[in-house]
Amino acid sequence: MSAITYHQRIHEEYSKEHPDYFSCTTRDVPRLVEKAKQEAEKILRELSEFYVGNIGIEIGTKRHGMCWSITGTLTVNGETVKTEDPCDLLFLELNELMLKRMLESGMVSFGRETSGNG
Repeated sequence: MSAITYHQRIHEEYSKEHPDYFSCTTRDVPRLVEKAKQEAEKILRELSEFYVGNIGIEIGTKRHGMCWSITGTLTVNGETVKTEDPCDLLFLELNELMLKRMLESGMVSFGRETSGNG
């Protein structure tokens, strides 16, 4: 009898066929970490338009039995603010935060008239 459960076996198969930040094999970790770091740099550049300070995103890995995930940690002035596993949850939250700021400042209108010229 196998030491791994049915669920673990299915998860392992999925991570081999569809590696992503949520579930990947050891072989895919370096590529996905690099991809996450590039995405984090892009988000930080965009975030600097709305927020000032020493804001960072640290990318890491976490072992989950037979698979790995890519984690993201938001830091401000070197202090951990939030860690998400997988990292794309952190990316999503930061994008939502920027969109909220854009809406508040009138940068995004979604087709609504924003000027007084009708």
